[in-house]
Amino acid sequence: MSVTVDWMDNRYSVIHANFVAQWNWSELYSALTRTHMLTSHSHRPITLLLDFIGSTKASATSTLFTIADHVDDPESVTKIIIITDEAELGEKLHGVLGDIFPDVKQILLTHSHQEAFEKVRKSVEISAVK
Repeated sequence: MSVTVDWMDNRYSVIHANFVAQWNWSELYSALTRTHMLTSHSHRPITLLLDFIGSTKASATSTLFTIADHVDDPESVTKIIIITDEAELGEKLHGVLGDIFPDVKQILLTHSHQEAFEKVRKSVEISAVK
């Protein structure tokens, strides 16, 4: 699998989904499903980092709209930060994630890890990055 999903902090408030090498939309679906499972273990507002830096999408975008109908909306996710160096992918994800997570307060698009981590630090105190 080209995607790993895990907690980024010990307070269970930041989930990091890291997409590496080639990935497809089914793996995005699996990552969002795993995110939903992890959120059930936390009673805090959660920030979801979707990290696509250095990865390559391996399937057609049309598949994305099919899986979007099957993803549960974890209510505890309050902020999503998309990290990508591909502007077109970022824009598509921003729109689709808004549909998947209608209750999320913010969906932010960033182009570097540093920019994303700064946005996380503004809302969550991270003692140590895993």
